[in-house]
Amino acid sequence: MMVLIGIAAVSFRGLDQEQVLTRYAVDIQDLAGQARRTAISEGNPVFLQVGTSAVRARDYQLPFADCTLEVRRWGSTKWVSPANFAWRFEPNGVCEPIGLRVIRGDASYEMQFHPLTAMPQEERLWIP
Repeated sequence: MMVLIGIAAVSFRGLDQEQVLTRYAVDIQDLAGQARRTAISEGNPVFLQVGTSAVRARDYQLPFADCTLEVRRWGSTKWVSPANFAWRFEPNGVCEPIGLRVIRGDASYEMQFHPLTAMPQEERLWIP
């Protein structure tokens, strides 16, 4: 009986990790899509400022309360802490093809964004 309770507790913790990471990933995807649409409609580049604990647009901030962010630039294999990394969205709809990783404890959600759509072309959820 105790083993079953222990397994259930671990399963619920994993479910919580998945829900939090997925929610943040969807929020980032929405913000990237909004930045792309704004750049196209206004005809000017738009930048999202990616920090270790938030993503900022011109008039909006998406904080990550208990998570951290890492960035992987196109062509790189290393994830790095973004010291106010500026993710650029061009008026022609193209964005820099970056990878973003949201980390919460030992779990993470990775997304590789496509330069033409600003949507993830690859996603990976890791929960130990």
